[in-house]
Amino acid sequence: MDPKTEARDFLTSRRAKITPAEAGLTSYGTRQVPGLRREEVATLAGVSVDYYNRMERGNLAGVSDGVLRAVAGAARVAFNWGLARVKAVTAQRAAEVTYGLTGDELTPSISWSLYSLRKDWNAAKGTVAPCWAECSKEAFNTGLDRLAQALKDWDDSRKGKRKGKAVGFPRFRSKRKSGLSVRFTTGALRCEEIPNPRYLSCALRKLKRLSRTVSRRHGPDRRTG
Repeated sequence: MDPKTEARDFLTSRRAKITPAEAGLTSYGTRQVPGLRREEVATLAGVSVDYYNRMERGNLAGVSDGVLRAVAGAARVAFNWGLARVKAVTAQRAAEVTYGLTGDELTPSISWSLYSLRKDWNAAKGTVAPCWAECSKEAFNTGLDRLAQALKDWDDSRKGKRKGKAVGFPRFRSKRKSGLSVRFTTGALRCEEIPNPRYLSCALRKLKRLSRTVSRRHGPDRRTG
């Protein structure tokens, strides 16, 4: 399947699966299309209807700088929020140890897994990022995913489970130094039993193509899995 057809099929199929109610929209009258209308998706994404129509036709060139900055900023907000929580709890527990506290007397630790970070983010996003609904949830997920991976790399490195140069503790992402990139995925993917192992590598490649990384420098990068 060529990239334009793949992009068109992806966008139209996802648009058809989302109801107005799920998107927080009010539906009036009889709808002639399943899911959301193109203009509704464009409004939710913060882009023009013409721009979205071009995307649905497979024209992914020329990613809007404003949109890219918005989604990259959302990823940075989620990353820094999660890192601040981890550092605060870690520092608090370390201080309590110096006071002679042990075991259950210590402040409860928090999980660094992506699942836990997502769960905690969903509970706090209304306060941390009041405008979260105006940006794709995948943008925030990008930041949380990067944080979970950075913390895992650091933890594995200090325990000797990771080869190569020692990995330092993650640092806060700054607007000036952070690259403008964000990763979009289709969500949870599952690979059913493959009757012939010969096709396993082919199936895995197809799953990887379902994700996209967009950067200011390169635009849509279909080489990134």
